[in-house]
Amino acid sequence: MTSSFKIDTPVTFVADNSPVDFSATSGVVGDNTIKNFVASTAGDTLYGSGGVNNLIERLPIGTSNQVLTVNLGLPSWQNTQFVSSPFQFKAFDTSGLVVALLSTVNLNYNNVETNVGFTYNSGTGLITVLNAGEYIVSVQTTTTAGVVFSPAIYKNGVLEAINPNLVNSGVPLSRSITCAANDTLQVKLTAGLVAATLVTTGKAYNYITITSV
Repeated sequence: MTSSFKIDTPVTFVADNSPVDFSATSGVVGDNTIKNFVASTAGDTLYGSGGVNNLIERLPIGTSNQVLTVNLGLPSWQNTQFVSSPFQFKAFDTSGLVVALLSTVNLNYNNVETNVGFTYNSGTGLITVLNAGEYIVSVQTTTTAGVVFSPAIYKNGVLEAINPNLVNSGVPLSRSITCAANDTLQVKLTAGLVAATLVTTGKAYNYITITSV
């Protein structure tokens, strides 16, 4: 036998998983009910499960670091999908560095814009990678006058990439380099038969960017 009652005082429900019918006027058993209704744990939530029966069900609280999302039209706790920010280093040079003929020098960038995941020694030009991974290293160098020079990228003192015998406006040098934690990266410049002087007019001419893949 099904009875209807007006609820105007507090009611204590027992968590025995029995449904509570709040309106039996439809004539359909199970309509307008709350199933598994007792919020037995802090953080439990009630939600409408949809369909023609207007059921309200309980969603138990998720675990730590889960997020409440929607799956097939219903609320659901899911594991957080972390998107890591890339490690990045950006710097440029406006010092007007002079490279004597037939000599090689380290390029020490005097303006660091971004440094996430690296340490930089402005005295030696060494850039230390703090996290192992694949990195795209891009270098642009530009000199005044029509002199021949060669920019190069080194890892742990070993040549990784070079643009040989460039004249004046350097072609960008880019290379994907696999690094272990604490590997060092460095840019070196070699001048030809005439001393090379880097332009000083802005970051678009002499820069380095390093970005994790």
